[in-house]
Amino acid sequence: MAELSLEMHIIFAIIAAVFGLCVGSFLNVVALRSLKDEEFVLTPSHCFECGKNLNWYNNIPVLSYLFQRGKCQFCKCKISPQYPIVESICGALFLFTYLEFGLTLKSLFLVVLFAFFILISITDFRERVVYNWHTYPIIVLGLLYSVFVTGGGVAGFESGIFWPAVLKSVIGIAVGFVFFEVTARLGYLFADSRAFGEGDTVIAMGLGAFFGWKWLLVIILMAIFLQAAFTIPLMFWRAFKARDFEMCSALILIVMSLGAIKCFEIFDLYSNLYKIIPFLIIVAIALAWCLKVLLTSMKKKKKEDLFLLPFGPALVICATAVVFFGSEILKLSGVL
Repeated sequence: MAELSLEMHIIFAIIAAVFGLCVGSFLNVVALRSLKDEEFVLTPSHCFECGKNLNWYNNIPVLSYLFQRGKCQFCKCKISPQYPIVESICGALFLFTYLEFGLTLKSLFLVVLFAFFILISITDFRERVVYNWHTYPIIVLGLLYSVFVTGGGVAGFESGIFWPAVLKSVIGIAVGFVFFEVTARLGYLFADSRAFGEGDTVIAMGLGAFFGWKWLLVIILMAIFLQAAFTIPLMFWRAFKARDFEMCSALILIVMSLGAIKCFEIFDLYSNLYKIIPFLIIVAIALAWCLKVLLTSMKKKKKEDLFLLPFGPALVICATAVVFFGSEILKLSGVL
């Protein structure tokens, strides 16, 4: 492919951003109407409050929300800020994909992947619902990606990189399924319910198909830390308001223990392991007590009351980070 001029790069970048904004607007419609069990292809855009059909100028991504000051033109009811937020995120993802990977087949796969990520995040955040038709296509997409992009298609088949790429994708699917199903079913031992929803298993299978099993494990680990960064403060605040000081103490100890483990690594104390064994024993006892408190709480409360945030969005956010910052993450992790 001939090298594009700067002017053409700018034009394509603008097209990518605008197209992303429009796709984001459509994804909002798809997600919200799916939750309401409404048809989203043929039915005209309308206000969910008053039911009036919207004019074309009411549907301009981001701009219509700003010009209408976040209110419906007809009934003046407030429009959710979700609309411009999702549109902006989708526009940014499409733009960054073009800037990073250009006009390539890889970019096409990635923007489709991001569209499904957005659908999953919207429905999971709003109603803790993940639809099969939002997740299973990611598995198919990942397999096709391994065939035509990482596997090189026909050229890859001839050069010998085709089958290793496809095998890596298949193993990723299997690892995603086994890891999440085993982990999810452990919840029956402690809380009489799955630790994760079935939708999370399918998301992991799709990520395994797309990124391979090694990156899948990195994504899961990143998602756990991301989830903890938001969930632990929320759990602490809820426990504090309920005067559940045992839970508050357990959450504080978890943070302190993780901080201690990180300090051991920073100061290279593991090289003198025999000197820090007493501290490691204390940390292990503290974490064991915290686990006991959390499991006891899981038995007393509904799972939804304990785990305040869905895990699906954390997975897709971390997967997106891997797409754009994989090399930096690789250097930080020191694995793969």
